[in-house]
Amino acid sequence: MRDEAQDVAEVAALMRRRLTAMALVAVAAALVTAPAAPAAVEPYETVTPDGVTLRGWVHLPDGPGPFAPILEFTPYLDNNGDDSSSDPGGYQYLVEAGFALARVSMRGTGRSGGCLQFGDDLDRQDVVHTVNDLARRPWSTGNVGMAGHSFPAWSGDMGVALRPAPLKAVLAESGVIDLWSLVTRRGAPLAAGLGALTHAVWLARTGTVNQGAPEHAQCPNLPEDTMGNAETARGGDRTPWFQARDLRPLLGDSPVPMLRSQGMLNMGEGHILQSEGLWQLLRPDRTRFMLGQWSHQAPTRKDWPQTVTAWFDHYLRGGPQAVAPGVVEYQDDTMEWHTADRWPPRSRPAVVRLSGSKVVPDGERVEPADRTFGSVDVDPGPNVEPGNPRIAAAVCGPHQALWVSEPLAEDALLAGNFEVDLELSSTQPGGNFAVFVWKTSGSGGCPDSKASTVGRAMLDLRHWHTEGQSRDFPVSERTTFTLTSHPFASRLHKGERLVVAAGGGAVEMTPDQRKPMLTLHAATFRLPVVSAAPDEQGTAPQAEAPPLRFEPPSAPAARRCASRRRFTIRLRRSLARARVTVDGRRVRTVRRGGRLTARVDLRGMPRKTAVVRITGVTRSGRRVVTTRRYRPCATEPHRSRRWNRP
Repeated sequence: MRDEAQDVAEVAALMRRRLTAMALVAVAAALVTAPAAPAAVEPYETVTPDGVTLRGWVHLPDGPGPFAPILEFTPYLDNNGDDSSSDPGGYQYLVEAGFALARVSMRGTGRSGGCLQFGDDLDRQDVVHTVNDLARRPWSTGNVGMAGHSFPAWSGDMGVALRPAPLKAVLAESGVIDLWSLVTRRGAPLAAGLGALTHAVWLARTGTVNQGAPEHAQCPNLPEDTMGNAETARGGDRTPWFQARDLRPLLGDSPVPMLRSQGMLNMGEGHILQSEGLWQLLRPDRTRFMLGQWSHQAPTRKDWPQTVTAWFDHYLRGGPQAVAPGVVEYQDDTMEWHTADRWPPRSRPAVVRLSGSKVVPDGERVEPADRTFGSVDVDPGPNVEPGNPRIAAAVCGPHQALWVSEPLAEDALLAGNFEVDLELSSTQPGGNFAVFVWKTSGSGGCPDSKASTVGRAMLDLRHWHTEGQSRDFPVSERTTFTLTSHPFASRLHKGERLVVAAGGGAVEMTPDQRKPMLTLHAATFRLPVVSAAPDEQGTAPQAEAPPLRFEPPSAPAARRCASRRRFTIRLRRSLARARVTVDGRRVRTVRRGGRLTARVDLRGMPRKTAVVRITGVTRSGRRVVTTRRYRPCATEPHRSRRWNRP
């Protein structure tokens, strides 16, 4: 039953959202008189203290000025002087709102001099120099902003880290605060042309297409940078090269206001780990987040341009604070929006465990969950649905293992990261590992066309002990460690089942040459069930998020069955070779003492008859086909004299 505190908190939150929306409308209305197109596009040029010339374009709005400049410091300009060079990119609306937009090429790109530094200290100092230079221009108010998406947003993150005095506000859409966590997944190089190939692929784009200056490929630092990226393929470690490109030590308590957006689609947003721990580093009174179900792009909300304009209007021109800091807006996978006072939002961990072939809530009796699977370079899970960004490229087969819960007894909202304590053994000291949580209104079996991703966690097993420092995974012994998932937000509905899928690889990671056999012995998940945010006075609500509850089994316990039978059958001595299948799935045969044997594993099978089929050839060349049926829930295997006869 709802209490009064919950009602008051929800009404207050609704009023805040309506007031914010009204303020945005007011700001947008005040800006409609801005010109529809810039009145002037001027070339821009500045020389850094070490003598490198940076070039670009400045889009000046109509009017006498002065104007507040917004810098997009980017490697993606052509700068050859043609019409495309004067394109304001995705920020035409800022020029129309009366801001001066400066699009400047980073060193070693476009027609700027010098050499590409790939995010080191020289790039950071160039940001400081350019911000200071824009503040001194005769048409400038002296209050400078920065805006960008992806790599240009990385430049904005550098500005927040180094905090030059004229920099008053930053917009960072899918920026970069830590290059190592961009190009790896907990030490496993990111696939899709990134990871160890990041520098080469990126240079191919900027060096031969956008730059128009092939001489930049002769820069002396390029081999070092290429080798720095290539280290991800060897150990996946956070080497000194990557440490020099980590902004986290510099971001703490920065006074520069940041408006940050981040997509959370697993397969579409390569920057998904860049928001990890960032809210805790920055000042809440200077920070606002927007996270949602989009890929590597700007937010898909229609009010995003108005939000950005209002953000810069307040901090650069003294306009009303229509977009308040200290707020996180995030979208779950049903496209519903939520508001929190932090990221991850306040939550209570709901504990579920693997038990036999099931996912069970904390407090239930836990049975051994031992499942063995081989490494393969696709996602584990119950479904294949190409083209759906929230459905991974999972296939059914022996490379993955599934555990399924009973239906949920009530709705729940999960947001943040899940943690899982794992007990795993492996036949190799390295290789990839992935464990996903899915939800489905179907059975949770394989295939299941109704399943979709809740959250995913993955790593190079060499990073099981310390993230960023490789250390061989113990071979052939049970090893415990904790793994943290990617950030996510998911709405669970009553009647849906949770599915845990584990496997030896994922399409998001570069295939590993090691192909270990992995056995998952036990796993405990802590799922973040969202609780309410404090009210406007900062008082925490009394009601906490309830733990996840599941419906009781639909059948009486005495009639339910999840088989634990596993036994070896011996084939007739006269067989020279044989093919053995269990319900159509081939199993390995081994010759022991002159006789072929096969291991029949019925563990986890439901109450039904398992069909074992043997197709063999005798030493004399005669073909023999034998079929046998077993009851998975029987206590003893059925003996067959015919199979065991000489």
